[in-house]
Amino acid sequence: MYENIIGYPETTAHLRGLLRRAEFPQALLLAGEPHSGKCTIALETARALTCGAKTAEWGCGCAACEQHRRLEHSHVLHLGSSSYLEEIQGAIAALRREVSTGTRYLFGRSIRKLLNRFHPVMWEGDEKRISAAMPTIEKLQEQLPEIFPDLSAADGSKVKDDDILRKAEALLKSAEALIEKMPNELLNADAIRRMNYWVHVAASKGPKVIILEHVETFNDSQRNLLLKTLEEPPANVYFILTTSRHSAILPTILSRVRVIRLEARPVQQQLKVLERVFRLPAQQITGEHPLRWYFRRCMCENLDALMRAAERWAKHLIGYEGGFEGIPEEDLPVITETTGAAQRNAGVMLLRLIVEALQDIFRKIQLDGAGQAVDIKYLVRFRRVVSEIDQATRSIADLNMNAVQVLESLWFHDGKQ
Repeated sequence: MYENIIGYPETTAHLRGLLRRAEFPQALLLAGEPHSGKCTIALETARALTCGAKTAEWGCGCAACEQHRRLEHSHVLHLGSSSYLEEIQGAIAALRREVSTGTRYLFGRSIRKLLNRFHPVMWEGDEKRISAAMPTIEKLQEQLPEIFPDLSAADGSKVKDDDILRKAEALLKSAEALIEKMPNELLNADAIRRMNYWVHVAASKGPKVIILEHVETFNDSQRNLLLKTLEEPPANVYFILTTSRHSAILPTILSRVRVIRLEARPVQQQLKVLERVFRLPAQQITGEHPLRWYFRRCMCENLDALMRAAERWAKHLIGYEGGFEGIPEEDLPVITETTGAAQRNAGVMLLRLIVEALQDIFRKIQLDGAGQAVDIKYLVRFRRVVSEIDQATRSIADLNMNAVQVLESLWFHDGKQ
């Protein structure tokens, strides 16, 4: 088990030991920065907990492990927010480079992670909220099996690479359409109540695993409902939570989980992930954050233009080196030339790049000050602007608000202060 995890040998050894000694905690929190492998570790742990052979060897042929390879196990709920399109785009880019068993599973699983947010258990009695999305969900469920490789097929019956790519591109379009139709809040309070019912009441013959991603984004109602279940989880039920911001998790939740921190992957390990998993040669990769660079390139064709725009916005928002009266003409077309989910993704990308540009400006101010204290006005502006950007990001990503309007509001609101 955990042979698919690149890096973190001590962490995987620790988890392996807990599983083999039957001492695995019923509530675990994996904390680490984006692209640190939290979801991969969570899914592999779920496979180990539900393996019919109890060994969870990498090539295990038990029915449970076969279902896990396609992320179809009926005793696993995979919930919470995620960067669905980013992962799907990264996976299909790998498939375009090389059609293989590994890349077919990679892409198929990325689609399945999206579909698993629509597990019937979570929507029983609330089907109206996803009625507009149901035709697309059904279409994806019908198309997806053709992407996963049939390992038992004879060589002569294997699907041609061109056919696989054609089907993958069709799945990508359907996935984009589904993301566009998703309700603003997938995991609302009612959904968590249904999850709790499934945990406590629904009958099953084996362990149940609930993976909850990005629990730092939960609101008060969601957190309170989750806490009730974490206080006394039923026997044979395991919660695996993930977060990119450990500091944002309430102490009441931290007191009920076993925390495992995943340190930032060194550059060489990130390069290894890109080579082995995403089939990208190391010589094509640049920068100090290869994984972040890869996914951004997959998501945004105009990344260089966005990076230049982010620098201008950062200077304007904190009044550094002058500013601009209006939004520079070359900045908004990068956003306005897209629509729907693509526009929201570009908007969120710009906001993330602005934060990084602000951090660069802050470091420059410190260096230019030759060790002197940073002017308090920049500290105040920096903190205020980062808070405003965080709110703008949630408005676009979680509330599906118009990216252009949110960005315009940020520009003119902060530019006056």
